[in-house]
Amino acid sequence: MFKKLSKIPAVCCIMLFIITAVSISSASAISVGEKAPNFTLKDFSGADVSLDSFKGRIVFINFWATWCPSCKYELKHLNDLQERHKDIVVLAININKDKSDCGKFLSKNPANITVLLDPEGAAANAFKGRSMPTSYILDKDGTIRHIHFGFNEDKDPALWDKAISEIKGGKK
Repeated sequence: MFKKLSKIPAVCCIMLFIITAVSISSASAISVGEKAPNFTLKDFSGADVSLDSFKGRIVFINFWATWCPSCKYELKHLNDLQERHKDIVVLAININKDKSDCGKFLSKNPANITVLLDPEGAAANAFKGRSMPTSYILDKDGTIRHIHFGFNEDKDPALWDKAISEIKGGKK
C-alpha cells in the first residue's frame, strides 16, 4: 500500500510539468494572422533559400523529419499538392541533424518540391511548432493563414486544398 502511495507525488509532479509545458508552448506559439518569421536555409545543393524571396506567392511550409513516420508518409501528398497547385511554393523543411539521413530517404522517395535543411532547428524554433509534422500556409504577403499539426491522409489534402483556394479567392 505504501509503495502505491509513494508514487502519487511523482505522478503529480509529472502531470504538473506537462501542464506547465503545454501552457507555455501554447502561449508562445505562432498564430494565424501573424507574419511568418523570415529564415534562410540551405537546399541540398548548398544554395541559400530565403522565405522572403517568395513574397507575392502563396507558400506552403512543412516541417518534417525522417524519424517521424507520419512525416515520411506525408511527402507523397506534398508532391501531389505541388502538382495540383503549380502556382504555389511548397517548402519541406527537414530538421534532421544529419543531412545524409534526409538524403537517403529522398533517394528512395523523390520530391518534386523544395527541400530545405534546418539541422539546428532555427526555422522550426522561429515558427514554434509543437509537433511533427507541422504545416503553415502563407498568403502572398507572408501572413500565416492556416496551421496544421500532424497528418491524416483521409482529411488533410482536402483541408490544404480548401485553405489554398480560400487564399486564392481572397478570403481571410
